[in-house]
Amino acid sequence: MSHLPLFPSLRRRQLQSEWMDEDSADPQTLLESLRFIRRINSLLGYTRATVRHFQHLSRIWRKDQTILILDLATGSADIPRALLRWADRRGHAVRIIAVDRHPITAQAAAAGNSDSRLQIIQADVMDLPFEPRSFDYVTTSMFLHHLSDEQVLNVLQTINRL
Repeated sequence: MSHLPLFPSLRRRQLQSEWMDEDSADPQTLLESLRFIRRINSLLGYTRATVRHFQHLSRIWRKDQTILILDLATGSADIPRALLRWADRRGHAVRIIAVDRHPITAQAAAAGNSDSRLQIIQADVMDLPFEPRSFDYVTTSMFLHHLSDEQVLNVLQTINRL
């Protein structure tokens, strides 16, 4: 017996625009929200889960290989930074391009970044400026649930292309 009739909200995703992506988002509230998301990523294990997946993937990497990762809707780029710390401990050469659409978010992600292996770019995930097969891996976290089914399909096709 299905539990879905008891939980109508589970029947389909509830699509709402993401206020954090709005041009009119209050900068202070946006920065506070980014701090909260960093805590959530850490406390609920999203960051650890991503690093753990790369730990498994790294078994097939050559030691002389530089791995190029694209992180979509990066927010404050806390997960890319965690991947770089992990790569340092394991002796892997990793470079990451982190993309976010909102200018304040992209600026916050870039603030204080002195690691040349991490490049922050302000761009729309729906219109990325990269050539096919430019990356070894593409990641995203807490992003796709904000999109329509058609947009999710477009993003997944873009990820596959890149």
